[in-house]
Amino acid sequence: MKNYIPFALSLTLIPSISLAEPLSKALINGEIFSVNGNADQGIVFSFKGHAFTPDDAAAFGGVHSILEENGHIYVVATENGGGNASSPQFRIFDVSNPDHPIMSDLMGESVSDALVSDWEIKDGAVVGKFQEDDGSYTLECSFKNGKSGIKKILYTEELQGPVKAPGGDTAIYANEHPILFSFKAKALAIKLKSILPEDVYKEARSIAFETNDAFFSPSHGVVSAKAFKKHDSGEWISIAIDHAGKISAAFSWGDNKGTYYGSPDELTKFAL
Repeated sequence: MKNYIPFALSLTLIPSISLAEPLSKALINGEIFSVNGNADQGIVFSFKGHAFTPDDAAAFGGVHSILEENGHIYVVATENGGGNASSPQFRIFDVSNPDHPIMSDLMGESVSDALVSDWEIKDGAVVGKFQEDDGSYTLECSFKNGKSGIKKILYTEELQGPVKAPGGDTAIYANEHPILFSFKAKALAIKLKSILPEDVYKEARSIAFETNDAFFSPSHGVVSAKAFKKHDSGEWISIAIDHAGKISAAFSWGDNKGTYYGSPDELTKFAL
């Protein structure tokens, strides 16, 4: 499978950009595939005299990648309607027949769905996977023979790794890992489940999925990590792990009113 690298002129949203100025473009067998427009005018995808104007109100777009296999050529293009901080959504263009290019449906359910498995060709279909930011489901999106497919896969817990921390030091095992690690590693998740009520565990896990900047680090003789719910800093989960494997936690449903779990000692409470 060949991958072409698109060349971008600009992905910065500038109010003065006219519809005639491409935000990005790619050369495909001597023909230009371009993305034109801005937030005020809308986005247009064009290729060899064909123009596609999606109904959704994207602010800007670009060319993500180009895939080729067995004579079929696909352009993976992005649309972004929520600013630079939002996850892009995608459209696939089948340009195998340049005189009759075909556009897919919009891929990625919302701007909060993050692409977790980059686009590739599998069994003749262009396939990519998205994950909802709270980890509650995965979307498997596909495009084949001009037809779009979206399969929603609900989260199924699959714990990984050994039941006991290698060498017996659980704090070292968790240190420098993201807080989500404590919900996915057998040596940690089994113990965490034993101290948290089921509803607290599920909500805390969704917060951990949303967070990409909370890592376990040493504090007050344990390693600990704290993650806040997206758009609500009053709801959070904090987890502490000592070297012998004892796990303690504090959880707040809101207003920063935390409850301790796992009977932490007074020193561990400072870490939580």
